[in-house]
Amino acid sequence: FIAQAKNVLQDLGCDLQCAFITNLTLLTDEILAFSKAQNISFGVSLDGVENYHDVTRTYRSGAGSFRTVDANLRKFLAHHIPVSTSTVVSNANLAGLPDLTRYLIGL
Repeated sequence: FIAQAKNVLQDLGCDLQCAFITNLTLLTDEILAFSKAQNISFGVSLDGVENYHDVTRTYRSGAGSFRTVDANLRKFLAHHIPVSTSTVVSNANLAGLPDLTRYLIGL
C-alpha cells in the first residue's frame, strides 16, 4: 500500500513520507529492505539500557527485550534507515538515564 500511495500522490505533486513507532522487537530482512526502498523512518521506544529497559519492556515470557532492540537499532543504523528514540521516564529508570544518553551518543 505505501508504494502505491506514494506513486499516486507523487503524480499529484505530493511527497508522502512514512514513519512507524515500534518497540522494535521484530525486524526482518524484508522489513529492512522495504523500509530502505521506501525511505521509511522509525521511532523506537527505549527506556534505558539493559536492566532499566527490561523492567518495563518485556515479552510475554517475562524476558527483557533490550538485547533484541539493541541489535535491531544497530541494523537500522547499518542500513542508514532513519531512527529516533522515545523514553518513558519513571522512578524505575531515572538513575539509568545518563547511561542511556551515553549509549545513544555512542550509537
